[in-house]
Amino acid sequence: EGALGATGGIHGINSAGAASGYGQYWSVSGLRVKSRDNAASSDGAPIGVQNGGLGVRLTDNETSWSDANDGAATGALSAGIDGGGLSSGIIAFNYVHDVTGGNQNHGIYMSGGSANAEIKYNWIYNAAGGAGIQFFNSTFVLAFGNGNSVHHNYIDTTHKYGIRLSGDIYECDVYN
Repeated sequence: EGALGATGGIHGINSAGAASGYGQYWSVSGLRVKSRDNAASSDGAPIGVQNGGLGVRLTDNETSWSDANDGAATGALSAGIDGGGLSSGIIAFNYVHDVTGGNQNHGIYMSGGSANAEIKYNWIYNAAGGAGIQFFNSTFVLAFGNGNSVHHNYIDTTHKYGIRLSGDIYECDVYN
């Protein structure tokens, strides 16, 4: 929890770095991150891939954001894990819980640029602000949704949907 006043967790590379090939092939495992209230002035998550996340693996972590900003004042949105930009990567065996705030704060959030990602065996509990797992492609990236797989996740207590696919999503397998 926020050592020495720290406000966030792990954040991937920005779009300029991703365009140069940075931010690929990294892993986070066995980490516990609890973000504190209003930790982000823009979109955020305890663990966020963001851009260029080729081959990233997020496994066996515990994340929460129990006092997430509702986004009304700042436009900030949050998730327990932000997998946006994840390509040919894995989000597995994580415990994501107590993500609260506005109705766009999700357990696991996948935004434009995600392809061939696998979301499996996660326990998502109390995504009280939004969906358990949310896919949304606001940029309408053609590769988004291509080859993604969501399976064997346990989702309990959400404000909106267990799993939601919205925007221009295609070839996304969802099963148990």
